[in-house]
Amino acid sequence: MAPQSFDSNRSAISRRRVLAIDLSLSSISYAKRKTQEMGIHNIEYAQADILKIGGITRTFDVIESVGVLHHLADPLAGWRTLVSRLRPGGFHVLASIAK
Repeated sequence: MAPQSFDSNRSAISRRRVLAIDLSLSSISYAKRKTQEMGIHNIEYAQADILKIGGITRTFDVIESVGVLHHLADPLAGWRTLVSRLRPGGFHVLASIAK
């Protein structure tokens, strides 16, 4: 199977609701600017601490965390918090930077 480009997946992505969170307000601002430049409008942005999102009632089919958990004092607590927000059968896509 040939890899799909972002453009070929754009219509599938545009039908999804996406919540992007980051602790850094400047990272959120950058992400907003780049997605607006790309014409993507289905992303909600929020400044949040991963360890404090366990109290929200919203759940997700997919949670992706890239280069995040290894920065935490307790990465396992961060992972547990994220996984607690998954719907049954949901996926957590995890990427970490090796030190």
